[in-house]
Amino acid sequence: MKLKYLLKNISYDICFNIKKNENNIIIEKICLDSREVSKNSIFLCNNKTTLDSINSHFFIEKAINNGASVIFLNYYVFFIKKYNNVVFFICNCLMENYSFFFLNFFSFYKNKINLLSVTGTNCKTTNCHYINRYINNLFFVSLLNSTIGIYKKEKKIFSSKMTTPNISFLFDFLFFFIKKENFFLVLENSSHSIFLRKNYCLKFYTFSLTNIDSDHLDFHFDNKDYYFSKLNLELYIKRNGFLILNYKYKVNFKILNNLIFWEKTNNKKHDVFLENITDYYYYKKIIINILGKKVFFLTKFYGLLNLDNLLSFISSILPFNYDEDILYKTINDILNIQGRFNRIYVNYFFNFPLIFIDFAHNLKSLFFFLKYVKLNFKKKIISLIGLGGQRDFLKRNSFFKIIIKNSFYSIITSDSTRNEFIYSIFKDFLNNHYFSNNYCIILNRVTAIKKIIELSDLNSVILIIGRGHENEINLDSNLLKFNDLEAVLSFLKKYYD
Repeated sequence: MKLKYLLKNISYDICFNIKKNENNIIIEKICLDSREVSKNSIFLCNNKTTLDSINSHFFIEKAINNGASVIFLNYYVFFIKKYNNVVFFICNCLMENYSFFFLNFFSFYKNKINLLSVTGTNCKTTNCHYINRYINNLFFVSLLNSTIGIYKKEKKIFSSKMTTPNISFLFDFLFFFIKKENFFLVLENSSHSIFLRKNYCLKFYTFSLTNIDSDHLDFHFDNKDYYFSKLNLELYIKRNGFLILNYKYKVNFKILNNLIFWEKTNNKKHDVFLENITDYYYYKKIIINILGKKVFFLTKFYGLLNLDNLLSFISSILPFNYDEDILYKTINDILNIQGRFNRIYVNYFFNFPLIFIDFAHNLKSLFFFLKYVKLNFKKKIISLIGLGGQRDFLKRNSFFKIIIKNSFYSIITSDSTRNEFIYSIFKDFLNNHYFSNNYCIILNRVTAIKKIIELSDLNSVILIIGRGHENEINLDSNLLKFNDLEAVLSFLKKYYD
């Protein structure tokens, strides 16, 4: 892409080394990190002051050696004069302008990209995967960025480090595909991303809000701050775009015209609502009213929140290429997403207990998870939950009260401690919970999983809660490879083979 297109709406104070026709410099990459710079890159050096010359010099020199042809700075530094072959821009509002680089990039390719997004306290990841599968069944090319990975069509090509990547990662990731073909991008948006306006320059054709409940109070000041972080969605939607949401949130979005509503209650005012659901042993029969027409589905998923997922997903696809046959095929093929209410099936294990792995990371998802298991399986619940560090302490304590109260027996073990000392985490737990005979503490997570399988029998259901799909555990800021499913399968083979 030519530099002159990227400079549209970018305000800068002064420019050095720009020559005639150099606005036609080809730019292939925009970087915030000098280590990621390659040939034909723009490097954005966010130096704090004019005196910040030592660090600036180091990063600028590294970027130039790696191939940067254009560099933006917050403040002028004297040594840039010696680099005559690099164009420098001084821009006092560099971070604010950074989003416009990306916006200009997307405007140039706007006819090639269809942007779809999902946010909410629960159901974001599953919704994104349902939408992605539907798009693939329509034989369009889709890219999906979610908590559990980055997918092209339904093939995982990268692991995700965060729910919503920053704009520089999106730029690098999308550039390769934009040059090749038209496609859909399905993006999972977290409350952190919306609050920090990570990708606020993007304009989505559909933006789905699944639900809003108390969460992430380690980041947000309080429930009100978290709630309002989810209510700025009109900033992200195209003029002809659609907001998809549960009907109970209607009052918060009066200014938007293109609204699609869904609800679990039978109300003809809604675009999509549940008419009836019948549980059978291996599957569910669901009747959903879609734009006034009753549609029947058979599906195999578990969990109460997956009803919300289903209704929100159907609503999300109505604005574009709605095809009832493709929808029917997509829903009939749906299984629970990785780490979301996954039942462990192993063909050669016949006589082993029911085992579920779930990501349940807030009180509502935990409540629905336990409620569904108690109502549908009528067996004693043996649960395993980890104590994570540097998180909302009130939520952490509430979690364990719910689990201990609703389980026949519980094992409390370690989870990602991050920078919080593991013994202080367990001390906090013991200070806030009465001693009881229905739980024990095992610090080592591998030993805890081994123990929970030893305690189980055919009259029990094992619930492994909190980590879901995750393949790494952060202990004292050290990332270690660990996956709950792999650990469970290794012990199952030992005890039930």
